[in-house]
Amino acid sequence: MLGVPGVAQGTSVPFYKNKFWGPIRANSVLEWNRSLASGLAVYLVEGSDGVYPRMDNIETASAFMLGDGLNSASVYLWNSGTGTYDGPYTTYASSDANFDVAVGLGDGVPRYVDGLNEPDKNGLMRVARFLEPPSLNTADPSTGQSRYLLLTRDSGTWQQDGGGNWYNTGIYGYGKGIYIDNLTDIQYAHNLAALRNEWMNPQPDNDPFPDADDDNGAWDRPAWSYAPPGVEIILHPDGDVDNDGTADYTYPVVQLLRDDGNWRTIDGSDSGSPLIYMAYPLNGVIYAEGNVRVAGILPPATAAGLPQYVDTKGTVSPADDDRYYDLTIVSGGTIYIEGDLMRPDTYLANAGQPTLGEARNSRLALLARDHVCLNMTAFGARYYAAGSTANLWDATNQAFKLTANTQVLAFTFRSFQPTPSPLIYLRHTGILQPGQVWNDSGVDYFTAIALAVNGSALQWGAGGTTFAFNPNQTPSANLSERVFEQPPQTQWEASVRPPAGAGVAFSGSGAINSLGFTVADSGVNINDYLLAGYQVLPSRINIDALIYAQEGSWFVLPGPWFNGSWAYTGNAIATDPVDDTAYGGVPSFRMALGSIPLTSGVPQPVIIVNGAITESHTASLGDAHDYLSKWSGPGALGALVNYAFDSGLRFPMYRDAAGNNLVRLPKLPCPPGLILWEEQ
Repeated sequence: MLGVPGVAQGTSVPFYKNKFWGPIRANSVLEWNRSLASGLAVYLVEGSDGVYPRMDNIETASAFMLGDGLNSASVYLWNSGTGTYDGPYTTYASSDANFDVAVGLGDGVPRYVDGLNEPDKNGLMRVARFLEPPSLNTADPSTGQSRYLLLTRDSGTWQQDGGGNWYNTGIYGYGKGIYIDNLTDIQYAHNLAALRNEWMNPQPDNDPFPDADDDNGAWDRPAWSYAPPGVEIILHPDGDVDNDGTADYTYPVVQLLRDDGNWRTIDGSDSGSPLIYMAYPLNGVIYAEGNVRVAGILPPATAAGLPQYVDTKGTVSPADDDRYYDLTIVSGGTIYIEGDLMRPDTYLANAGQPTLGEARNSRLALLARDHVCLNMTAFGARYYAAGSTANLWDATNQAFKLTANTQVLAFTFRSFQPTPSPLIYLRHTGILQPGQVWNDSGVDYFTAIALAVNGSALQWGAGGTTFAFNPNQTPSANLSERVFEQPPQTQWEASVRPPAGAGVAFSGSGAINSLGFTVADSGVNINDYLLAGYQVLPSRINIDALIYAQEGSWFVLPGPWFNGSWAYTGNAIATDPVDDTAYGGVPSFRMALGSIPLTSGVPQPVIIVNGAITESHTASLGDAHDYLSKWSGPGALGALVNYAFDSGLRFPMYRDAAGNNLVRLPKLPCPPGLILWEEQ
């Protein structure tokens, strides 16, 4: 199933859209879903896309079906003469007498083909054959070993330990490919239904000191952020791993952080650390037995026109290698995307810098036995237990509570965009300190909080570095009249703050930003503070990858609603970029971050998935409904989630020793019906 029925904010506001830019193919029934209020559009290219020749189409080896209330789906075709897409052209269900493989153009070109062995309305055949998917578990016929184990675990050199026993250095990660033996990071023993249930039912953790543990799966204490077990892989485009402008290594490195113990040294002894930095693998493969959590920026090829994937020039150091950096990451569990994944040219274009061109524009493949999951809860701020005062969680009000100026509530935020320019979202209120009042004999008493970003105080408005709460005051740039009443609280203040002009700066390119809340506790600012919702969201997220979920699906994990319990009718806070005029006064604030209507000129978040997606089955319609409800933008703002086909994935860039062209992405799995000889 592709698309989603119309989703309403409150009772009447439609949410938009799924857009697919490129070809689509299914072995099973392909069902389109949308309503008149929502959008579903497929954009196809015939001819050149400016770089590569294309002949996009939509195929199913079974049949096309249309969801409830939908009698057609829209297709647009690229017109190279005008540089625009023509359309929409109408498609139909396979059972419809109007079914037309040429989508009404009358030129006989099959663009929309199903698996029925019969002609369309114009007498054109429309047979699309079933394609057997590749398997990550394929064994080498001569050894019986998994291909990816041979490429990683068994790809090192043979050495003897102190007892005279022989071992392959690849078992500790020191081979031509990188091997990670994190079997304990597989969730629910591959029970995908149980894993999906944990994802879609965020529950607060039972640990009195909130962090990600196993009390309630991988959700943190407030159930705002999901931190699954898995090895964290950060792709660095160079050797500057701490983003301080000075190279820590003379070559690009991969950062690998285990959560199941420490790394071993090449002789098998304990390294004493779960963190290691490694050069990109010589054969382009990283294989983890369990889950992977990945983000980062790929390095560019060292030069254009290199004849082979890597030339070490006979030296041990990677610093002088001539090579490509196309990379294949394979997981025996689930791969979680927890930040931008950018090709070199995507990053450069976003930074406003000259791009390098296709010959150096590295590509990434993510191949998982279970799911490939876009973990949206990881793209914003995450609670930082180590930097926070203990036991700040108020279970009664389901919020963090600050009562004294000696307390700190800390979060971290990371974006790989060159300049993140994120928005800060808060759902918060003031609460009386025991024995105190909001007004005593004409004197108002306040809650006053401050937020530091990388050590600098956020200016809430009019130069004020604190935000105050008092029910007797008129709302202003840095004051709200909404204070705690009684549990359950219904009058939270919902605020959005752009960092531009607010006296703070967020670092990008993978740097970790620190954020800390404190509360005043002197003079008239003596009351307490509740934080019930908090997030930092970049305006742009790029995912450049070929994605393969062998047994599961491409799954977007949206997390909980930013506010799921109360009606919101706008606020009077000056400089707040929430558009309080949208939809007749914002009839409901039961929404997540991407769907909050913002005023003109404030960047609305957008997610761009550029590559290709292959999955065993799509996520259920209900699950797609859930994430699009929370992350789709209103129709006037266009599509929040855009899917585009990257035709550069299939372009051969290098050859083997015999001069034969090789697939650009290293060591992809081979489907039945194809024969691979050595690396061809």
